[in-house]
Amino acid sequence: MMRRHLLLHALPVLLIGCGTAQHAATSEPLPPPAGAPGLMEAMRRASTAHGGLVWEAALDGANGRAWVELLSGSTSRRITVGPGGRVSAEAPEPITADEAAEARLVQDARTTALEGAAAAEAATGGRAVKVEVDEEDHAWEVRVIVNGGLATVRVDMGSGRVTRAGG
Repeated sequence: MMRRHLLLHALPVLLIGCGTAQHAATSEPLPPPAGAPGLMEAMRRASTAHGGLVWEAALDGANGRAWVELLSGSTSRRITVGPGGRVSAEAPEPITADEAAEARLVQDARTTALEGAAAAEAATGGRAVKVEVDEEDHAWEVRVIVNGGLATVRVDMGSGRVTRAGG
């Protein structure tokens, strides 16, 4: 998902606007404003509305939106969940050769992105704001806001166990 990663890491910086200097400097997602769906709810809504497996998701807390990448067969589709819970979808795109290995990991995983985010939240007592595949470790890499800071938690895609947690 190289092409998406470049855009996704630059996009939060552009959209943050009124975010803190720490978040702007790291281009990390912000928590949603009060009343906006959190990451877990956004993943549920996207999956329910359009089917498929979540393989990447993040909050853009500056505007209360979340984006969710859904994998279905050999295509990927970006879903946006607005602050009021409204779900909109872009047209499906074919999986590229660069994305194929990551897509296979997601399709073969016994632990879903939603379950990985839930495990990370349970392990830290925080709130998940981003989830993506860590191909090297065959894990979900989950960014969690905990005690006012961001922590990275890895959850094994096979067992669902938290394998690494840190700041």
